[in-house]
Parts: sequence; structure tokens; C-alpha cells
Amino acid sequence: MKRKKKIKAWQGRRAHSEMAERLYVAIRSGMSKNKFFLGEIMRQRVSLHFKGRFRNEPEAEALLKLQGGLAMLQKIGKFTQTKGQAQQAWAQAQALRYDKFLTKSDALTAFALDTKPKPIPADRPSEFDAKKGTPYTPRYGSSRGKVLTRMRGAVKTNEAFTDFVNSLIRLGSSTKDKVKVKRTITQSMKL
Repeated sequence: MKRKKKIKAWQGRRAHSEMAERLYVAIRSGMSKNKFFLGEIMRQRVSLHFKGRFRNEPEAEALLKLQGGLAMLQKIGKFTQTKGQAQQAWAQAQALRYDKFLTKSDALTAFALDTKPKPIPADRPSEFDAKKGTPYTPRYGSSRGKVLTRMRGAVKTNEAFTDFVNSLIRLGSSTKDKVKVKRTITQSMKL
């Protein structure tokens, strides 16, 4: 009974697992000499590199915090001087992160490619389909060593961004005189 359910869930796919399907699409599209694949295939490739097996966890977490912080800046636009409101802004930044409603790899892909946050299917594109009648022989481990992901700079960038936002929050709060300082990020600032 379990076997039938498993087969039914994977109907239409040739690979033995979702990860194998993603690896096939990423490797085949990456090794193509004549074509440069964009769109859904590119999203699948980037999503594979952000899977738990390949990603650098501290860098991935920093990227997601950065995404939440940028979303917070776009949403609120103004900062106040009180600590409580600043803490609320940072809590809102954490609530706006894409990984709150998507998998980490899908959230990181949406942020990295600046696309709409939505789940990325593992289905093989029609141009990668095998010819009818071609026998399928799974070769476990045949993709080992063919996929390499290096993630750098997100931790430092997130620290610099946090310092920037905190300095915006503190702006004008250290003076004893009642100086009115508006701290506004307008729509003209490209984020």
C-alpha cells in the first residue's frame, strides 16, 4: 500500500527522489554548451544550491535576516526614537521574512533572484524529458562532486545593515536639546 502511494506521488518524474530530479535539472542545464536557461529552470538551479546539503547555514540565515530588514524598511519608512518602537520594527522584520511561509531554499531563491516568493516545483521541464522508450536506470551517487556552492559576504553585509538601521534609530536621540529630526527613507532610495 505504501509503495503504491509513493509511486503515485512521483508519477511523471523519472528520478527516484525529488532531490535527484532537482540535481538532474541543475546539472543538465549547467552543463549545456549551446543554451543559457532562464526563468523556471534558473530558479530550480538556484534553489538546489540553497538546499540544506549545499548551503552555508550562517550565510543563509544572514541573507534571510537581510531580506526581512529590507522588507521592514520598505514597509514602515519612518523610525522613531524610542527603544520599544525600534524593537517592534526589528520584530516586524523577522515576521516579514520569506522563510516564515516558504522553505528556506525557496525563500533564499526568491530573495537572491528578486522574484515573487512562491514554492519552486521539482518537476522536470519539458525540454529535459527523455525520449519515449528510453529505459531509466537510477545511478545513486552519480551527482557527487558535480555541484558546489560558495556563499560569502552575507554575514558582514547583515552586520553593516543592522548597524545602519540602528544608527538611523539613534539619530538625534543623544542630544539634550529637543531637536526635531525626521528620519525617513523615501521611495526614491533604491533598496
